[in-house]
Amino acid sequence: MDKLREKLATLRAEIDAANERAETAEQALKQLEDQQTDRDQELISYQNRIRRLEDEAQMREDQLDEAKQFQRDNEATLNESDVLVKKVVTLEERFDDTESKLREALEK
Repeated sequence: MDKLREKLATLRAEIDAANERAETAEQALKQLEDQQTDRDQELISYQNRIRRLEDEAQMREDQLDEAKQFQRDNEATLNESDVLVKKVVTLEERFDDTESKLREALEK
C-alpha cells in the first residue's frame, strides 16, 4: 500500500510538473502569437507606407514631367520671342532708314 501511495504521489508530482510545463508552453505560445500579431500589424503599416510613398513618387514624377513640358513650351516661346524681337528691330531700323531718307528727300 505504501508503494501504491508512493506511486500515486510520484504520478501526481509528474502530473503537476507536466501541467507546469504545459502552462509554461501555453504562455510561450501566447507570447509568440502576440509577437506575430504585432509583426503582422507592423508589416501592414509598412505596406501602407510603401504604397503612400509609391503614390507620392508617382505624383512627383508627374509634376516633373509637367515642369519639363512647361520648360520646353517656355523655350519655344522664348525662341519665337527672339525671332519676333529681331523682326521688330529690323523693321525699326528699316523705318529709321526710310524716315531718314524721307527727311533728306523733303529737305532737298
